[in-house]
Amino acid sequence: PPLGVDAERELLHGFRPGRLLGPTAAALALEYHWPVWTYLDGILQTGVGNTFGERFEGLAPERLRLSFAGGIRTPNHRDHRFNLLAGFGTETFASGAEVTSVRFLIGGTPGF
Repeated sequence: PPLGVDAERELLHGFRPGRLLGPTAAALALEYHWPVWTYLDGILQTGVGNTFGERFEGLAPERLRLSFAGGIRTPNHRDHRFNLLAGFGTETFASGAEVTSVRFLIGGTPGF
């Protein structure tokens, strides 16, 4: 699959899988989680990134997008975990970084 699909699934939770497609991708995310209960963790995540042309053609700070996500999920089950998350993704910084993507996830997923 294109690198963009992997980048948004692992790092940019505010975008649906398949939303950002391109031959190359750059992304950076920070994630914080804390115990809420024995079987639940709270999670906050923010990221920045986008997909680009071959060999990162067009890579520039103003072409990056923001992603935010938060909610709860089961801890210590990376392969199959229960999630209750909300995520938001923006346009590029050059276009004003307005929220254009909203994603809700209820249920289990592999590696969200």
